[in-house]
Amino acid sequence: MADIFISYASEDLDRVRPLVEAIEALGLSVWWDRQIEPGTTWDEVLERALGDAKWVLTVWTERSITSRWVRTESMDALERDILIPILLDDVTPPVAFRTTQAADLRNWRPGSADSNFDQLMARLTAEPGVVTTLPPQTVSPAAPPRPRVSVGMALGALAVIAVVGGAAFLSFGPSNDDAVPPPITTFTGQPNIAVLPFEHGDDTDDRLFADGLAEEIIKGLQQYRSFPVMSRHASFTFRNSELGISDIAARLNAQYLVTGSVRRSGERLRVDAALATADGRQVWSETFEVDFVPDQVFALQDEIAQQIAGITFPQLMATEIDRVSGQSAHSLEAWGYLLKAIDITYSLDIDRAAEGLQYAEQALALDPNLALAYWVRGEIGIYTYVDAGLVGAAAEAREEQIIADFNEALQINPFDGAICGCLAFVHMMRGEFDAAHVVLDGALRVNPSNALLRVNQAQYLLYRGRVEEARQEAELSIRLDPISKFGSMAWSVLGLVEAAEGNTAEAIALTRHALQLEREETWSQSQLPILLFLDDQTAGAEDAFGNLMRDHPRLTPRNKFIYGWMVPLTEQIRMHVAQATGQDQADASIADLLEWIYLELGWSA
Repeated sequence: MADIFISYASEDLDRVRPLVEAIEALGLSVWWDRQIEPGTTWDEVLERALGDAKWVLTVWTERSITSRWVRTESMDALERDILIPILLDDVTPPVAFRTTQAADLRNWRPGSADSNFDQLMARLTAEPGVVTTLPPQTVSPAAPPRPRVSVGMALGALAVIAVVGGAAFLSFGPSNDDAVPPPITTFTGQPNIAVLPFEHGDDTDDRLFADGLAEEIIKGLQQYRSFPVMSRHASFTFRNSELGISDIAARLNAQYLVTGSVRRSGERLRVDAALATADGRQVWSETFEVDFVPDQVFALQDEIAQQIAGITFPQLMATEIDRVSGQSAHSLEAWGYLLKAIDITYSLDIDRAAEGLQYAEQALALDPNLALAYWVRGEIGIYTYVDAGLVGAAAEAREEQIIADFNEALQINPFDGAICGCLAFVHMMRGEFDAAHVVLDGALRVNPSNALLRVNQAQYLLYRGRVEEARQEAELSIRLDPISKFGSMAWSVLGLVEAAEGNTAEAIALTRHALQLEREETWSQSQLPILLFLDDQTAGAEDAFGNLMRDHPRLTPRNKFIYGWMVPLTEQIRMHVAQATGQDQADASIADLLEWIYLELGWSA
């Protein structure tokens, strides 16, 4: 078979032909003719050509970025480390391929001098798998000190030029000439998860949709970086396998499996997905039924995959937390300590904050590269900051420590959804909206299926006055995580959206629903009495405020995170207080206005 496999959109055939001729002039054979011999199937020819190739060249153009065939072929090559992307148009490749350097041939013309083209030709004649563009990275057996990475660099640089061997290669991942790459994640103690190929009908389009869906779920789960996700190549080995779940899990050494099926009937598409443990115990299952629109197939595929990945991760975390909850602390490894710390963080139990921090420190002592352990420190810092009613210099010092903890986490994992979402939240509470936007924009490009990022994006848009966009983001967050404790935050933000549009009764109902999911969630609790007050339900407001003070007796409206949460409703609150007092409130701050309401509801300053 051929040395070089070229993946491209058929509409670009005439543009690819000169490249093929140039490669063949080097004495290399190229597989690019999509004709097949009689008596053979397309799948057989394609898989044999891909498997035998030394290099796979993916030609990214305006047409190929929407081709499922090109994505599938490229993913196979990416997993085998033989992918070389090429840009012929000014386009951004799909998310999974942005961290692989692309040869920039947008200005190349056959017969003309072009250093980028020359560098590509030199690379094709090298042995595959030899890294020539970056020095090798080694990890010592002991937990190494974490290298320093510029967080601003990591979040902001999504399309930068790297000069490699005198030629320009486009890199779509974080890059900085002076920065050391984040440490390689070793996943010490974390369970493996595999996404098996989804069952499908006999139609080729159904198979492509099902395979593409499974691939997108794999990519979505990989973005969390909290669990090792088995490669597509490994998981797809068990296509049409007669083995049971437990046997497949044993052969893959996977502790969790995502399975599913795709069925199409006319204009309706049904996708069933489930998460199971290695012993076959079902953790969750869900059915998605949507209208099938042929010219929107990729958007539909991505949306369903995002929902499945978004639901899978919190369910998997909850199952792991349950697994270690009864274990003695003396028997735990780093991952076990981290899970116990996360469990306390999820519980929002202020009385156990010190215990949660201790578990986080024990996890870091064993493995300093656990980004989520630093996230635990920052998240517990937020809740204790609010619960203690900190203001002034003490509050400023705590805020800086919280930001430092989240930045420590981002040194290790620059795009983790939980970390980026919490850091963006802190920036918004401090009125630093540009900083919040940088964090959210970079993280969402890499991790679009993270529910917490989506709800923080909704908050950001609401602060910016883009109410309808905020509603869409909050609703998407709810679809991705409809039932967890942190999912309650999305219901509260949706309540703020309704209140901003004057729908106070609906806002109250949504906030009450959030409190049903998590009764002691601070922002939902602090939001409810204000909404009831705005709706002239004084008795209800007093009761809700009493519940807030019972759970958080030191809470104050002068705390930046408390009044910061209510900023989108500043004008509604200002008008209501002005009517109640008969005095102009034009110069009153949101903290002043909230303090007046708190006093009316029985607060003792």
